[in-house]
Amino acid sequence: MKKMLFITAAALGLGIGAPAWLAANSQESATVDSRASAVTGLQSSRTDTPSDGVEELVYARRFRLERPYASRWAKDRAGVERGYLVVIRVTSEYVYPHEAATPVLFAGSRAVERINVGYQDGYVVGIVPGDESLEASPIYFGAPDYPERVTAAKGLVELHEAQLRGQAARPEAELTRAMAIDAGTLIAADQAALFREAGRLIVRFAPAESDLGLELQAIP
Repeated sequence: MKKMLFITAAALGLGIGAPAWLAANSQESATVDSRASAVTGLQSSRTDTPSDGVEELVYARRFRLERPYASRWAKDRAGVERGYLVVIRVTSEYVYPHEAATPVLFAGSRAVERINVGYQDGYVVGIVPGDESLEASPIYFGAPDYPERVTAAKGLVELHEAQLRGQAARPEAELTRAMAIDAGTLIAADQAALFREAGRLIVRFAPAESDLGLELQAIP
């Protein structure tokens, strides 16, 4: 539970970061400094890349923030002003928490900003940042890595590899169901407001992490 509550501390103090089981390795992110090295590293780990693991897109809601935040789930720390708040049902083994590099969850070419761990219930609550269209973007697990060092170039390589494996966007009926739960765009003031909403989803879909969900809902 202490590892989960680390996320709340990050939200309150420094903005949203990677969870504790990834943050322990943040210094290693400095080792990937160029497009060439990112691609080389990706190719060398391709044999460890899972081909499945995403079972269903359960919930999806567009959001827009009045005040963007700098994402810590990408090496370029790109500003996040809009995107989707999502709940994804996954095979639990793909999100088992430990400090080694783990398969990165992607939507299109962007790493999904995972807010909870998801291992116990098999549901990941996360943020798909930017202009990725869920109607056209596959959701998949890519090569093992640390999300905070994923570059835009590496994301494009991951997407290309996923498409070669036959990964496609989620079925239209599934996406329609997911977006019908909370229809309409969520307009939120800032990152904290977005995380309060994410906390509600954690309590609903990942009850084993309800303490985390309640902590996030209490962010001022």
